[in-house]
Formats: sequence, structure tokens, C-alpha cells
Amino acid sequence: MSELAEASGARPQTSLLQAFVAHAGHVSDKWEHYIPVYQAEFARFLARGRPVRLLEIGVQNGGSLEVWSKVFPAGSSFVGIDVDPKCAGLGSPGVTIRIGDASDPAALDAMLGAEAFDIIIDDGSHRSAHVVSTFEACFQRLKPGGLYVVEDMHCSYWKSHGGGLRRAGASIEHFKDLVDALNADHLRPAEGPIDPGEVERLKRLGRRLLRVTFYDSLVFIEKLETEKHAPYLRVMTGAEAPVFELVDAVTPDPRAVRSLLLGPAATNLFAPTLLEKLATAMEAVGAARSEAGRWRETAETLRAEADARGEDTDALRAEVARQADDAQALRAEVARRAVEMQTLRAEADRRAEEAGALRAELARQGEEAQALRAESARQAIEAETLRAELARLRDMPRWRALLGRPPA
Repeated sequence: MSELAEASGARPQTSLLQAFVAHAGHVSDKWEHYIPVYQAEFARFLARGRPVRLLEIGVQNGGSLEVWSKVFPAGSSFVGIDVDPKCAGLGSPGVTIRIGDASDPAALDAMLGAEAFDIIIDDGSHRSAHVVSTFEACFQRLKPGGLYVVEDMHCSYWKSHGGGLRRAGASIEHFKDLVDALNADHLRPAEGPIDPGEVERLKRLGRRLLRVTFYDSLVFIEKLETEKHAPYLRVMTGAEAPVFELVDAVTPDPRAVRSLLLGPAATNLFAPTLLEKLATAMEAVGAARSEAGRWRETAETLRAEADARGEDTDALRAEVARQADDAQALRAEVARRAVEMQTLRAEADRRAEEAGALRAELARQGEEAQALRAESARQAIEAETLRAELARLRDMPRWRALLGRPPA
């Protein structure tokens, strides 16, 4: 039998469970295991008896806001945000409803101004893209030590809500990423290729995180009271290590030594080894300084040699620049001559066209002369024929009589 079912009996239950069971106002829709989880997670807010500020994204019928207003200490204030304008009339004493998109930072600023909250609950569309963008927009509004809650995370496994098992962009994958942010101080580049930018992003996010707790369909993110700007210290106490010698395991790594916080007995345990290692380290530092001096002398020699070679390099650069200028002048001359050649080719082409025209004219005139010579020859033959005919006529008796000449 579930706890919710048990709550309908006569046995006294916790105040939060009783409030959910006894509620007779607007409908509130929760999975049965949410109620004991909320009871445990909100216990510290209920125990201290101080008013809280709670923001719930996704109002629906307004039932859960009514339940929260009955559970938390007097003087608490509750704000609900929903995109549905019909939710605007669901407010009540201590409960304010704002209409807008909580995943839009500009809309959020317009609705809330600089308001901050002890508890933020995302019970909105449950679409992965909305859940992630709402977290990015709203987590900064969570007070130090506050709780950010996302309900119905099972929707992040559904394609209909932009999710899927281990699918990039699914909201559950985004909150799994916060686990890496919690542990970002322990990332070691030597362990494998790690993007430095990604490490820095995780560290920035991890500075504000105390914990990320997953339940069935729920995730709770608790914000640190103050931002963490250095890794947590490693605390040791006690004076005896009969099985495993922690001193030798810790002291070789300077980072591990810096992160140690020792009790009085542990200080006595570590002190001899640390002093010995300090002396060894000082000797190593002295040797390193001497070696560094030798390297400085070598560097000075190399620098002087480099300066000398730099002068030669400057001379070579000047010569290269001069040759570059000469090459540029030659290129300009070649370009000029190319233009001249182009002009000469155009002139040659023009004159070739003129010569062709003259040859055509000469051929035409030759043809005319040939025709004239043929015509002249024809006319000469014709004239010769006429002269012969005239001579023959003259010799005819009739013509001789007409002409007064005796017959031949």
C-alpha cells in the first residue's frame, strides 16, 4: 500500500502528507512518491520556521501552489508562472500569478525584476529544451542555500518532448552534466584529452553547486551558501598508520599537501616527513637556481648571437626588399612592353586588313583590265573583218562602176 493511500487512514501522518490528502481546493497532480521526497527535501525549510519565497513554473489548475501555501511557515510568499492567460485568476492571499515564458530571460526580467527565491520548482511543459533554458534563466534567481527542483524528468526520455535515452539535448543529460561540474576540481589533463574550455565551464558551474540529487522523475539541485573558489581541503586526524602509510602517499604531490587540513596528532605524524622533504626541496631549489643561472648565461650568449645574426638578417631583408623593388620595376616594364606589343599587333592587324583590301582591289582591276583586253581584241578582229569586207566590196564590178573605175 502506498504512503498516499495510507494517509487516508486514521494514523497521523507528516504535515506535508496531511496537507496533500486533506486539500479540497484546486486540483494538484503529483506522483505518489513525490510527497515523501518533498517532505525530506523541504524539512530544513519547515523546521526553521522562517518564511520562504517559492517560485513554481507551470501553474495548471493552481492546486500545488495552494498546498505549498498551507505547508510552509506563515508569511511565506508564492509566485506561479504560466504561459496560459487563463491561469491569471488563480491567485490567492500570498499567491501571485504571472503570465509569461519562464525560459525567456527578457520575459522573466519583466515578470520578476530582481526577485530571488529560496525554492524554485519547474513543473512546466517538461519539454527538454524548455527545461534546460528555464534552468539557465532561473538558477541565478535561486538564493544561496536554495533548492531548484525539476518535476517529471521521465519526459526527457520521450521523443515527443525532445528527449530520448542518452540523447544529446535531453534535459536529463543536462543535469547529468552537473555531476561533472560538482567534481570538476578533480579533473586531470594527464588522464586523457580534456578541452580546457570545457573544464573551465564546469568549474565555474561547480562553484555554485552543493549537490545534485536524482529521484524517480525528480532532480534537486542545491546551491552553495557561498561560492567555492578552491577545491575542498583533505582532512586528516590521528597519529598511527599501522597498515597504509598515508604520509608517503600524500607528500610527493605538492597539490595534495596544499589541500591537507591536519589535526594535532596528524600534524605530529606528518611533520618529520614534511620537514625532511622541505629540506630536500630547498636543496633542489638551490640546485635549480644554480642551473637557472647557467641557463641565463647561456641565454645571454644566445641572445647576443641572435642580435648579431639579426643584423645580418636586417641586411638580407634590405637586399630582399631591393630585389623585390627591382622585380616590381621589371614587372612594370614587362607590362608596359606587353601593352606596346598589343598596340603593334593591333596596328599590324589593321595594315594586314588594308593590304588585303588593296590586293582585292588590284585583283578586281586586273579582272577589269583582262576584260578590256579581251574586248579590245574582239573589236580589233571585228575591225579587221570590216576592212576585209570593205575591200571585197570595193573590188566588185558594180561598185567599181559606181565609183567610176574600170573593171579589173
